[in-house]
Amino acid sequence: MIDPKELSIGSYCCFLTGKDNDKLSMPMKVCCLYENEVDLTFDGNEADPWFCEPVELMPIPITPAILEKNGWFFKNGYWTKKGPVRLSWHEKDATLIAGYWTVPCAVEYVHQMQIVLRLLGLEDIEL
Repeated sequence: MIDPKELSIGSYCCFLTGKDNDKLSMPMKVCCLYENEVDLTFDGNEADPWFCEPVELMPIPITPAILEKNGWFFKNGYWTKKGPVRLSWHEKDATLIAGYWTVPCAVEYVHQMQIVLRLLGLEDIEL
């Protein structure tokens, strides 16, 4: 479950679906945030969002496939991305290093990585 306060417009997440809420939706982007509801959509479907309660929201774990798609490479036990700010991410403990500084919290999920990238003024993640 994700606390909606962790999300912003454009954050990626999924929601619980299925008869018993035992399946996950496809990855979707947050398009509206309210106190007790989050609206999600995907490209081409902006006019018909899904309305989700906070208990339905699920994070998307950061995976090697997502990192590779976004220009990261694996070297010396860390995933690294070169750019205006060099980034390194350690999958084992979710440590993210931006430049010479370690981000003071674990970055385990895509929406968390998006927040850090936005704060650094870098490109968003693509899924």
